[in-house]
Amino acid sequence: MRSYFRRLKVVTHGKEQTQIASVFLFWFMVFALVITSLYFLNYAEVASRADDMPIHDRLLTQMLLLEQAKDFAIWYGGAVLAFCALLWVYMLVYVHRLTGPVYKLQRLLDECSQTGRLPDTDLKFRKNDGFHELAARFNTFVRSLKDSPKEGG
Repeated sequence: MRSYFRRLKVVTHGKEQTQIASVFLFWFMVFALVITSLYFLNYAEVASRADDMPIHDRLLTQMLLLEQAKDFAIWYGGAVLAFCALLWVYMLVYVHRLTGPVYKLQRLLDECSQTGRLPDTDLKFRKNDGFHELAARFNTFVRSLKDSPKEGG
């Protein structure tokens, strides 16, 4: 159970970003629900009032309702596209914070394997990146290898 929480800690690094995304998603859903509800309540009210009108007024009312439906679809679609764009940017940043440290560690290990020497400096990640515990353990591992006596030498 403990290892699960360690993995969870790495995946959900940056609670404030997760909270911001959750709040943003919540308010977007509330916005979409309110706008949709208001539209359909208005549509139902106007459509029910049009039942008692003469045919030409009823047709005009239906044309106006269709025009409103088109406007609603444009605004709603724009809001959904804006949300998708913001979500894409957020995911791009979040993925970069997870893949950046892995790439940096991979580069350092490639350099060590090519030169045959251990790194001289500690592995450090940016403040907002994930895997800080991995960097600390890697640095401890490198220090222990440097401090251990050479075998067969």
